[in-house]
Amino acid sequence: MGCCGSTEAPVEATSIGDEYDNPAVTLEGIKSDIARAEAKAVEAGPERNTFLASVLEARERHSSDPDVMKDACTRLQAHNRKLKHLIATADAEAVHEAMNGGFLGMGCNDKKLIAALCSRTKSQLEITKKRFRSMYDKDIRDEVKGETGGYYGKMMSYAMASQTDYIIDMLDFACEGWFNNYMVLIELFVMCEQQWLKAGKEAWEGRKDKSLIDYINSQLGSSYAGLCKLFMLLLKGDREDENTEPDDAVIEGQIGKLRTECEKGFFSSADQEVFIDIIGANNHKMNARLAEMYENKYSESLGKGIGDKMSDKLGIALKSLLMKRDDFVASRLQAAMSGWGTDKGTLLRLLGGFDDRKMVGVLAAYERKYGLPFGSALNHEIGGNFARAASAWINTLNDPTGGVESVTEQPVDDSSGDAEKLCSMCDFLLLENEMLLRTPRLSD
Repeated sequence: MGCCGSTEAPVEATSIGDEYDNPAVTLEGIKSDIARAEAKAVEAGPERNTFLASVLEARERHSSDPDVMKDACTRLQAHNRKLKHLIATADAEAVHEAMNGGFLGMGCNDKKLIAALCSRTKSQLEITKKRFRSMYDKDIRDEVKGETGGYYGKMMSYAMASQTDYIIDMLDFACEGWFNNYMVLIELFVMCEQQWLKAGKEAWEGRKDKSLIDYINSQLGSSYAGLCKLFMLLLKGDREDENTEPDDAVIEGQIGKLRTECEKGFFSSADQEVFIDIIGANNHKMNARLAEMYENKYSESLGKGIGDKMSDKLGIALKSLLMKRDDFVASRLQAAMSGWGTDKGTLLRLLGGFDDRKMVGVLAAYERKYGLPFGSALNHEIGGNFARAASAWINTLNDPTGGVESVTEQPVDDSSGDAEKLCSMCDFLLLENEMLLRTPRLSD
C-alpha cells in the first residue's frame, strides 16, 4: 500500500507495536495507546504522524483481533472525516475568493475555481456545498452559475449536482420545448440504477408538486405510446432488482417469445409490447445475458432482430437497454464527437452526471472500444475553460482511489466481529487518508 511504502523520514510510532506480541497486553491498553496517538496526530508533522503509525502497527500485528481492528477503523474513519471537513472548508473559501477576488471584487479566477471544484469527487463536493452554505449562506451551484457561462458553466453545474439534483435537471431539460430531447431520457434511464431513479422521481415531485408520470405522459403524447410505456415501466421500478442474477432457463423462455415477434414480416405486425415487457422488466445483467444467448442461438443480434419492428425512438431505447451501462455511455460519448461538429451538450451532460465509481468503468470501456483514452479524444474536440474543467474532472474520476468511500463511509459496526472485513476496511481507510493528504493546494 502506498502509505506504507514511503521512503521519507521514518514515522515515529507510539509504543504499541512490539507489545502486541505480549499476551499480557490488554485490549483496553491497545485502544488507549491508539487514542493517545490520535490525540498527538494533530500536532505531529507529516513525518511524525504517530496516529497513522499506530494504526499501521495495529493492522500489521493484531489483524486477527476484530476488537482491535474495529477500534482502529472507528478512529481512522473519524480522523478522515475531520480531514474531509478541513479540505471542504478550504475549498469553500477558495471558491468564494475565486468569484470575489478580482479587481474591486469583480471577475472570476477560473483557474482557481476549476482547481477547487473539478479536482474533487462528487461525494467530496457534497461536503463543500454544505460548508459553503454554512459559511456564506448561499447555494454554491447558484453562485457558480452566476459567475460562469456557456458549456464551461454547465459542466461545472452538473459536476456539483448530487445524483438527485442531476436527475431533476435532466428530466427538466428533456421535457423542455417540443420534446425533442427524448434521447436525454434514454440516457438517464440507462445510466441510472433503479434506486437513483426512485429518489429522483420523489425529489422532482416534491419540488414541482405534481406527478412526474402525468407530466411525462403529457409531454410524450399518443405518438410516443410505446416509448411512453417503456419509460413508465422504468420510472415506476417494475423491474428485476439490480442484484438479481440471470436465470438461463427464464431467459430461454424470453428468447422464444422475442424470436416469434422478430420473425414476423410485412403482413403480420410484431407486438412491441412483448419487447417492452421483457427488456424493460429485466435488469442490466439479465438483458446482457439475453442479448448474448439470443445471438449465440440464432447467429444474429437481438438488436438486428428488433430492426424496424417498431418506431425508431422505441427501438433505440430497447437496444440501449441491451447494452452494458459502461459500453452505452462510451458509445454516446463517441457519437457526440463523431460527424460534423461536436455535440458539446451531450459531452457535458454525460461527464457531469457520473461519479468516480461509475466513470472509471466508462473510461475503460471507451479505450477498449475505440483504442485510445477518452481524454486524448476529447482534447481534439473542445478548448478553453470547458477543456480545462473537463480534463481536471476526468483525471479526478479516473483516479482508482476515488471510489474508496463506497467502503470507508460504511458503518464500522456492520463488520463487527469479522476481522477480515475490518482489515479490508482499514486498508481502504489508510488509502483514503493518503489520498486526502495529497489533495492539491489551491493557489492563484
